[in-house]
Amino acid sequence: MGGNEARRPDQEAALPSLPTFSARELETAMEAALLGGFIKVILPRLFSLIDDKYKLHKGVKSDVRFLVKELRMIVGAIDDDDELSAASSTARLSIQDLRELAHGIEDCIDGLMYRATWERQASFLRRSVRLRPPKALKTGAQLAREMQRLRHMAKEAHERKRRYAAGFPAGDGGRPSSATQPVDESPSCPSDPRILDADLVGVDEPLAELLEQLAEGRPSHLKAIAVVGFCGLGKTALAAEVYNRETRSERFERHAWVYAALKSPWEVLAEMLRKLSSGAPPSPCQGKNVLETSDVGQLCAELKQQLVKKRYFIVIDDIRTEDQWKTIKSALPADKDISSRILVTMTIQSVANACSSSNGYVHKMSRLDKMCSKQLFTKKACPDKYSCYKQPDPAEVLKKCDGQPLALVTIGEFLQAKGWPTGPSCEDVCTQIGYHLENDKSFEKMRRVLIHNYTTLLSHALKACLLYFGMFPSNRPIGRKVF
Repeated sequence: MGGNEARRPDQEAALPSLPTFSARELETAMEAALLGGFIKVILPRLFSLIDDKYKLHKGVKSDVRFLVKELRMIVGAIDDDDELSAASSTARLSIQDLRELAHGIEDCIDGLMYRATWERQASFLRRSVRLRPPKALKTGAQLAREMQRLRHMAKEAHERKRRYAAGFPAGDGGRPSSATQPVDESPSCPSDPRILDADLVGVDEPLAELLEQLAEGRPSHLKAIAVVGFCGLGKTALAAEVYNRETRSERFERHAWVYAALKSPWEVLAEMLRKLSSGAPPSPCQGKNVLETSDVGQLCAELKQQLVKKRYFIVIDDIRTEDQWKTIKSALPADKDISSRILVTMTIQSVANACSSSNGYVHKMSRLDKMCSKQLFTKKACPDKYSCYKQPDPAEVLKKCDGQPLALVTIGEFLQAKGWPTGPSCEDVCTQIGYHLENDKSFEKMRRVLIHNYTTLLSHALKACLLYFGMFPSNRPIGRKVF
């Protein structure tokens, strides 16, 4: 990277930390994911019971319809509940209630289908032989009572949640207000100060690619460049290096770096305006103290006033949704023959496509190759004062980290704290990686990034799928018959 030390994009404030996920929060999130996926599997089976071929009593069919609607509402509630505090005891107990209800419904479905199937198959034999039903077969009356019990359970669970949640204030849309919900100012998950330094490895090629996109004379109007990839790949570190170089080059009149993670468009635009306004001559609108307004339109107007006819370069770190991007972009002037640039990082490909849909460019982050992985790990794991020692064999670490920069940095610094790493010590930390992630503070950042990757999956079905596949050994084929 040369002798220039990379500066942080925001010199006046340290990078905010990631939100802390406890083991209880992760357990609750996983339970919710499995429950959501399970309900989506049993819903079609429950709905099929309404079919005339099962010859259910009218009252039982009414109970089935009620439970179908109830389960759909449960799935919707779980999907909408993603951003609420999953660590609360109320949330955990509510999920336990719903899980018990879902499994009870599945048992009842099995009983109804078993009875209907037995009755159809035994109809011919009954004519010639006195056939007794198996002991495990429940009578129609028993199944009807079971459906009534489940219906009562569903009503009780709903009433219990409503009753005990009533004492907590809620903000817009039923979500906790700022007085009860912890404020999370986290940037993109790989915004790790340990990586934003002169030890950047394997970024020469992508850095040159992005700098070329910034300098390209065509198009001569506003251009958005999207950097997309999983957490821990170094998107923010790469964007920071680009930003630092551009601020030194003075090719752009105005610069700003803002964090968009878990922030509303208003918060992002307000932060952008503060950054751009520092050292700039006051505009006619500033006397109105536009930052105190809650009107996004006023913020957009002030930003356009600040940037009109000026060549600007703005980095927006960790855009989460297309709507967030559309609102932010609407505030940025697209003057012709100015060649302004926006660099945006994100983890979701569809958001990257939206950002670059008009005269834009998408750069997909890739993992480090074996040589760069070894170079980064060695820099972090082998202290200079022991440089005369024999170099360790990091094969196991490189295999475990699979080119992920944050993982290489975390394990390297952990081993450095223990002294000079050896082959056995490298193998040991890889074998015990699960223990270290759960119990060792050195792995706190890596643990939170992994949980972040899990909790931001788009649906509970995907989360449940990931959890099921997690039961199998890695790098082994899985037969379709297993499922």
